[in-house]
Amino acid sequence: MSNLKIFSDLSHPELAKEICAELQMPLGQANIQMIVEIQECVRGSDVFVIGTQAPPASENFISFCILINALRYASARRITAVIPYLFESRSDKKDRPRIAIVSRLVAQMLETSGINRAIFIDLHAPQIQGFFRLPTDTINGAGLICKFLKQRDLSNYVIVAPDAGEAKKLHPFQELMPQLPLAMLDKRRYAHDEKPTVHKLIGDVGGKVALIIDDEISSGGT
Repeated sequence: MSNLKIFSDLSHPELAKEICAELQMPLGQANIQMIVEIQECVRGSDVFVIGTQAPPASENFISFCILINALRYASARRITAVIPYLFESRSDKKDRPRIAIVSRLVAQMLETSGINRAIFIDLHAPQIQGFFRLPTDTINGAGLICKFLKQRDLSNYVIVAPDAGEAKKLHPFQELMPQLPLAMLDKRRYAHDEKPTVHKLIGDVGGKVALIIDDEISSGGT
């Protein structure tokens, strides 16, 4: 792994340090402001760049793209973007007039910055991978989550899908924890601009600890 290097933007330095500690590798050095300077030789190296796009998301995403571009112009052989949470991934379709499909624009910006490959964790929508013209991989986080949960007493737990659309995401959890019962909320939206309301609950959650499987927490309304 002598020709492998890992860099990170400023969005989640603790995550980058933990990854490097697990791999027993140093974290690459870079002076990251709006002008990024790579402070070590990466010529001919296979570089992995970690960026979570945590708040402030717009600023961190631009910084991430600049870091990638600096590595490209520093003659890195190959650049893989490791993105646990993709910026603006919820904007994956044109569902209203006169709006942009921002996740497609994000894909174009990452490609223009100079990446060769991208790795994501549980994308908001699988079709986002189709916005990229280069290879992408999506890692399912169910294995890590279940490994953590199995350290607990799960005898009183139930897995809950917040709506029918998320129900299909329960399958990996059900396979890894088959002893847990399932439940689902039937949410309905009666007007385009109306908040969804719970029509009924399918399954038994009385007195149990509910594990709600959702793609992300935005407003916390669920």
